[in-house]
Amino acid sequence: MSGKADGAVAGAGDLVITLPATLEAIPPAQARLGAFLRAGGAGARIVGRAELLLEELVTNVIRHGGLAAPEAARLTLAATIGPDQACRLVFEDPGRPFDPAAAALPDLPTRLEEARIGGLGLVLLQRMARDLDYVRLPDGRNQLTLLLDEPAGR
Repeated sequence: MSGKADGAVAGAGDLVITLPATLEAIPPAQARLGAFLRAGGAGARIVGRAELLLEELVTNVIRHGGLAAPEAARLTLAATIGPDQACRLVFEDPGRPFDPAAAALPDLPTRLEEARIGGLGLVLLQRMARDLDYVRLPDGRNQLTLLLDEPAGR
């Protein structure tokens, strides 16, 4: 399978991107998502957050999803932008069950010297999305829905 993301407009106002669980698939998926959101009138802040969260979600599935062959796994991102320029993202993956909305946030360092690289994905998700909803689908896939808008997230 190639590392490229496939994108297609699924319906009025929706973009659906299917991609393999590889790091190489992230930049093309981010480009498609960013172009879709900008065309729908989303501001730079929403576009930037959506692209960052897409990278975080794909990376976490690769690292923590328990996939036997990540490059063979298919991930799906559906994006909708509303008339108020709010963005709804629905991310699906075949990884092990994990609800980031219910997960405890790690303690944040109080000093820069105590900070380590990584480990802040949950903080990003929970703070950048106004709404965050997780369900385990009957087919065994995870589905995470995020709502991004211009005011500060949660």
